[in-house]
Amino acid sequence: MQVNNKTKFLLVIAFLTSVSSLLSQEFQSLVSQNKIRPTDAELYINKKLPDAPEGTLNLLTGLNSSEVGITNFDGDRLEKARYFVIDSITVNYGVALDGTSPSAVNYNTALPTSLKAAELRIKQADSGTLFSLPIGAIDEAKATDTVYRELGGFQLLREEKKTSIEIEFASGSDLGVADGSSGFIQVLLKGFQTMEKR
Repeated sequence: MQVNNKTKFLLVIAFLTSVSSLLSQEFQSLVSQNKIRPTDAELYINKKLPDAPEGTLNLLTGLNSSEVGITNFDGDRLEKARYFVIDSITVNYGVALDGTSPSAVNYNTALPTSLKAAELRIKQADSGTLFSLPIGAIDEAKATDTVYRELGGFQLLREEKKTSIEIEFASGSDLGVADGSSGFIQVLLKGFQTMEKR
């Protein structure tokens, strides 16, 4: 297992080198001097959904900073010198009483049909859409040993660039939750965060 991780770390460094034009001058210099190391990490967002969602919902809207249990994005972006290489994704769902904090929800409920039919998109300023996948296809990975839906290749989230995690719902979508309860979504991006070697 350690050998596999080491190989993946080397692939991440090679990937960052291949997209060096997208990195800041300071970060490019650190990469070229072999002063950057990747570390296993996950980005997440937990958020309440509307009962009858329609159109496009950006899960990072209205966030000003990171908050434990809600998100570890820095609002709607990553702070300076923070790069994240995504290699897989999963989506979880939970139901709780109205007024429950997203951080207190147990995200172990089967996804409702309307959520499976929705499309999840990750976008970043200057890069456009990084990837777009049906949530139902992401959810199918839970039936495998990986649990996460692996992407076809690495995707880079860059420092200080406005980011959106969008869910596009079909017209007439309804989560089917009982009165007095709400549906909540959890999106987990698995991959590697960059750190400077000390």
